[in-house]
Amino acid sequence: MLRQLMRNVPSPVIVVTFPTLNGHKGITCSSFTSVSLEPPIVSFALQKRSSSLEHLEQFGINVLSNMQVTVSSHFASYKTQTDFTKIPHYFDSNIPLLQYSLGSMICSLDKTVDVGDHRVVFAKMDKYLESLGSINNDQLKPLLYYQSGYRSVGDAVFMRAFTEQELDFRDWTHRAHLRVAWTYLTELQNLEEAYPIIKEGILKYNEHNKHLIQHGYNETITRFFVNAIWLAIQNDVKQGTKGDFVDFTMRYPHLDNFSLIFDYYSSQRLYSDEAKGQFIPPDKRSLPFPLQYYGFQNK
Repeated sequence: MLRQLMRNVPSPVIVVTFPTLNGHKGITCSSFTSVSLEPPIVSFALQKRSSSLEHLEQFGINVLSNMQVTVSSHFASYKTQTDFTKIPHYFDSNIPLLQYSLGSMICSLDKTVDVGDHRVVFAKMDKYLESLGSINNDQLKPLLYYQSGYRSVGDAVFMRAFTEQELDFRDWTHRAHLRVAWTYLTELQNLEEAYPIIKEGILKYNEHNKHLIQHGYNETITRFFVNAIWLAIQNDVKQGTKGDFVDFTMRYPHLDNFSLIFDYYSSQRLYSDEAKGQFIPPDKRSLPFPLQYYGFQNK
């Protein structure tokens, strides 16, 4: 019941930035709120297993604007959280702060409290910095999200960046393809309705980034993994299991491994022109899920 209620409550998106032993890092966080005005204390929540907690002594909190969908998606992915190369930023006290945000603050750790599967971080604001960038601060609006479906803030940020073709191409990985499919399948709970939307979204994103694409769209690969994800989602429904995309991949880690498909297909067959244009059955072993929707019977 609480999940259903909170999906309808807009929440701000922040990126917490801080120095590490090897450089700097940023993480997209949820549950940001003001706790006290005197002294000025704010809070946000991280999963207990987050390795970032050990670095939070002095850090920055950047309240994101609607110009920063891509930035939020960037720091929601663990693969790019330490890469500030293409992210407009500046430094204050060796802490990276993000340009074009609504505002940033330098904070010091006040205390942490474990609550359920999260750790709430209470931070004392030591310094406030107004938005830095070429856009007038009055023109900026907050980046807000509803918790649609079972998306976490990270899922919502990712999907907006994907649908608006603002997702950094470096983030367009196999895992990102899985995330797109999982999101639409979870929200629609119907394979036949979701598949055309998934395919259209991938094709639009690829077209927008055609100058970077090395391998074009492959119908067989897409249908293979969409069906595999759908099978896992159906299993979750039967078990009454819910969660976000990270939870899903932890339950089904084999899906995160692209080489899974080579248990069923040879490289020659998988990358043939026929496989790229239409779904074809495997040549090594039978598929673990039915494909009647696509006109094939599992043999």
